[in-house]
Formats: sequence, structure tokens, C-alpha cells
Amino acid sequence: MAARTRLDPLHGLVLRVASAMAGERTQAAIWRVLAGHGGIQTIQDVCWYGLRRYYAVVDRSEREAVRRRLEELQAWGYVAEAHEWSDGRRFVRVTAAGERALREDPSGAAVDAVLATWDGLRDGRAWRVLYPRLVLTVQTLSHLVRGQTAFRPIVRTPDAQAWVRALLAKRPAKATAAQLRAELEQALERLPPPYADLLVASFAGFGLRGATAQQLAARTGSAPVLVRAALRVAVARVQEAALEEPERFPLLHAMAEPRPCEGLSASAEATRALLLRGVAPAEVARRRGLRLATVEDHVVEIALRDPAFDVFRFLDRTTHEAVWAARRRLGTVRLRAIRDALGGAVSYFAIRLALTRPPCTGMGEYGSDAPTG
Repeated sequence: MAARTRLDPLHGLVLRVASAMAGERTQAAIWRVLAGHGGIQTIQDVCWYGLRRYYAVVDRSEREAVRRRLEELQAWGYVAEAHEWSDGRRFVRVTAAGERALREDPSGAAVDAVLATWDGLRDGRAWRVLYPRLVLTVQTLSHLVRGQTAFRPIVRTPDAQAWVRALLAKRPAKATAAQLRAELEQALERLPPPYADLLVASFAGFGLRGATAQQLAARTGSAPVLVRAALRVAVARVQEAALEEPERFPLLHAMAEPRPCEGLSASAEATRALLLRGVAPAEVARRRGLRLATVEDHVVEIALRDPAFDVFRFLDRTTHEAVWAARRRLGTVRLRAIRDALGGAVSYFAIRLALTRPPCTGMGEYGSDAPTG
């Protein structure tokens, strides 16, 4: 084993996710959680392993950095890999030394302190949608009020650019700039000063380049991953203010673009609309020209994201109880293991759907036997 090296915050993030996954997922699964991938398997992992706090907290550009951290953790003896499937997939297991490092290393506490209020499933859209619109609107208005129409936009994504053009097409620049400034000042009052300062420093404007996470980290003496996390938290709290008081924050509310069921893909939203009208999954598949398995994925995704969604339209309570009894007895959420324990009589769809609704124990989202994030 290599000599122990102090963990940095990104090591701590990787180790926390790996620990919560209990040796049942691969390096790729760890990456997908941290980067906020939207596939149904990743969303299931986030919910089943209690990883909302760590979902969508690193940029997609950090994949190589995460891979290096995993290699280092393995070299130090903090994680190990094991072949557990016939297809050769290697699951990541945190060793006793790794669990001890999690308890003792201060980097983990720093990560958790920054992400204390973050819920990636709830807040991730703020970073993906509101933040690009906000920074581009600020930059555009700062030029327009000075009569400048030619500048290099800080955000290059076509969707954000089209949205900002539509917003400002019929609005006077000076009045809109004053309104947005007033809304931002009120929203930022809800944030601790360091978070508000980081967010404002990331804005670009006329004659001003927005600071990158690396630059902000150098200024503050913090790790870049913590700065990125703090920026996400700040934007999420701005979105929270806008959604709670749309009449007070009309521009920010428009940028947030609230949806009936936050985070669903457009296709899953279309399926949800039909399901809420009482259409059965097989009929949804026929009408939409989809495979039944795709519609079943949508049903599970809706159930994971919408606590009010009635899963018992598609699942009998006896099966629900049997799935959870097997889950507790086995101490795993691996679908194949649960299905085998039930004699192969329960479909994977029913197992997945049952796992979205823990029995009411009064002990948190997944009860006393939940893996914690």
C-alpha cells in the first residue's frame, strides 16, 4: 500500500459516493452520480443509496480528475475493485482503511458543510437552466445599456442564447437591468456573504470577465471543487426564492422555468400527462410509439421524482411488502438478488417501482436500513 496522503475534497466526494454504494456499483456509476447524469439507472442509484447531496456537484469536464482520484484511492488502499458479474464489470468497494479515512479526514466535513442544503434532484436544474440564463442576461444587459450590441457571449449554448434573446426582444434594456439588479440584490440577501460574493464574481459584464472556479479558488484559498459546489448552492437558493415568491422575483422566476414535476425528461413528462389521465402503460406505449420497457422506465422515473405519484395503480401492496422484506433481509438493492429471493415471480419493473416507496417507518426516506449519503 502506498503511503497515506491527505485527501482533497474531490477525493472525499468520490469516497463518500463509493461508500454509500456499498460495493454494488462501478466507477462509471460513481461518475454518473457526481456529474448529474439523467439516466434512470443513475436516478435510481441516487434515491436508493441516499446520494441526493452528491448528485450533480461536479462539472462534466472533471471526468479525468475523478478518474485520477479513484486511481489514487485504490493505490492508497482506500478502495478496491472486485469482479462480481459474468460480464466482467468491476464494482468499487471501500475498504476498512477507506472508511476510517472518511471518518477522520477533514476534507469530508468541508464537502458536507458546503453541500448541507443541496439536493441534486431538486436543485440540479437551477445550475443547468437558471444559471446560464442568468449570467448571459447580466452580460447582455450590461452591454445593451451602454449601447453595445456586439460582444462575445460567456454562454455559448444555443438554448440559453435563444431564451435571452426572446426575453430581451421587447423589453427596454435600462428598465430590465434595474429590475434584475433589484431582484438579485433581494435574492442574494438570503445567502451567506461568501456564497453571494462568489456568485456575483462569476458574472461577466461590460469590460469585465467573470471569474472561473479556478480563479475564485485561488482568491479564496479554497479547493475548486468546493467553489463549484458553493456556486451551485448559491444558484439553487436564488431559484428557491424565485419559485417561492414569483411576484417578487418575476425575472428570476421566468429564468427558473418551473415544471410540474421537476427534472423529468420531455418524453417522461409526456408519459406522465397520459398516466395522470388514467391511460395504462401499455396504451401509452401504443399511442406514443414507444416500447413498453421505455414507458416503464418513465413510470419509475416519475415515481422517483414525484412523491405524490400513486405507484399502487401499477403495483399491488403484497408485492410491495415482499420486495421490501427481501431488500431488508438481503441488505441490498441489487435487482437480480431481490428477484431471485422472490423466486423469480416478480418482474424487474415491479421491484424497481416498489423500491421507490419505502414502507412508512418514520425514520427517513429509506427507513433505518437506508444507505446514507
